[in-house]
Amino acid sequence: MRQRDTSPASSQLEIGRALEHEGLLQEAAAAYRQACELDDRSVAARVRLAEVLRTLGIHVEAAEVYREATRLDPEPVSLYTSDAAD
Repeated sequence: MRQRDTSPASSQLEIGRALEHEGLLQEAAAAYRQACELDDRSVAARVRLAEVLRTLGIHVEAAEVYREATRLDPEPVSLYTSDAAD
């Protein structure tokens, strides 16, 4: 059985997902940014942040965050979207 990640970054990622689900996109972006700061290797946090930024119409920053995620892990970004990650 896989153990649940209880790190601060993982907690922020979960908070971001909950906020995003509630439609609180600015707040979700802030939580995802915090997750990225807490774990500079978190591809999932970067992908979620980029998705939220894209939805908010912040396309240039979203593209930068996607590129950062791809540098960390060249696997297709779709592997980290909320549907695949859950």
